[in-house]
Amino acid sequence: MRIIVICILACLADLLLGDPAGLYHPVRGIGFLITELEKLLYKTAGGNPRLLVTAGGVLWVLVCGITTAAAAGLLILAGKIHPYLAFALEVFWCYQLLAATSLRKESMKVYEKLRKDSPYKKDDKVQAIIYEMSDNFGWFAAVDDLFCGLIPKRETYGGCRVGDRIEARVTGVKPDGKLDLSIREKAFIQMDLDAERMLADLEKHGGFYSFTDKAGAELIKKETGLSRNAFKRAVGRLLKEGKIIITESEIRIK
Repeated sequence: MRIIVICILACLADLLLGDPAGLYHPVRGIGFLITELEKLLYKTAGGNPRLLVTAGGVLWVLVCGITTAAAAGLLILAGKIHPYLAFALEVFWCYQLLAATSLRKESMKVYEKLRKDSPYKKDDKVQAIIYEMSDNFGWFAAVDDLFCGLIPKRETYGGCRVGDRIEARVTGVKPDGKLDLSIREKAFIQMDLDAERMLADLEKHGGFYSFTDKAGAELIKKETGLSRNAFKRAVGRLLKEGKIIITESEIRIK
């Protein structure tokens, strides 16, 4: 019950206050800790590949250990002063972790700053970073960290997240200069790639899917990450190559 109350209060605080720019955020402290430990550990590793891997593991352990110990120590100290102080600290930290209101505002600032005069044209390959995901429009991306791009909702396949850097294909340039993007190749190229991935996925699923290409679009996307049309094209390619068979209720490796 305590956790539920803390989360509710934190959400209310986020809605009312957002995440003020002048308020010191714990993530900044964690970032400083990582930077300083990284310098020390990587200098000690001296460029040795094996020691660098070990240094990365030690860095993870130290950062997690130090931050956990610091948080626990502060909560214990606050609890000794007064139980309500510890409770207030938990609410405050949970509120800082959310930052949902400010994230929306900051993503709009990114959108407004991006340029719409890119040199790219249809079918060009570009590098981009996803900075916002919208259920209505798709994934907003900053091309070269400079130009305005959008992966439309119909093209949002795969397990991408905000902050991911991707390679995309320009599918169109809007009259105002914004770029429409896709993380998929043209259909005739993507079909071969999807067929290869589907065959590998079938093997992971024991050699069969318990549905066919007549299944609903939502089920197909959930199970394979493909649109129904892409799934049908890949199935057709594998059938033509004699690598799968389709029964009334399943697709199976031949």
